[in-house]
Amino acid sequence: VKAQETLQKALEKADLKTKESLATKLVLAEFMFVTAVAMVIPTRAPMVLDINKGDAVATARVLGLMSSIAAFIELIINPVFGQLSDMYGRKPFLLIAPMVDAFLHTLVAMFPKALPVTFVDRMITGSMIFAFKAPLSASLSDLFTGPRLAVWLAR
Repeated sequence: VKAQETLQKALEKADLKTKESLATKLVLAEFMFVTAVAMVIPTRAPMVLDINKGDAVATARVLGLMSSIAAFIELIINPVFGQLSDMYGRKPFLLIAPMVDAFLHTLVAMFPKALPVTFVDRMITGSMIFAFKAPLSASLSDLFTGPRLAVWLAR
């Protein structure tokens, strides 16, 4: 709560140019994060297919299970991260997702034939997508309201 109050006081003093500069950085961070996620998505299916020795049915089951568990984890993580980012500020929670993704993707690169590593990577990094997006949207909501917020959320 204290972090949120401090932020609100600082934002009340900030002019529009400062707010737009911060918002531009947030939107750029979102672009970079989503681009990084999009680069990894096409690699997962062929990698799991190779691990499953060409068995397309087993691969489809594994990929479906990975995505389902990621969605379930997301249901748990997002409300918790949302509350924590309200209490402790947005920055730590904007940094967690890219750091976790980088670490887990590095493990997959080190162990490309290990299905458990790929499985954990997909489950956790899949849930991190919106764990990043939620505090980013909240940050924009801290900066703007009304139509100006709508414009920045659409960017």
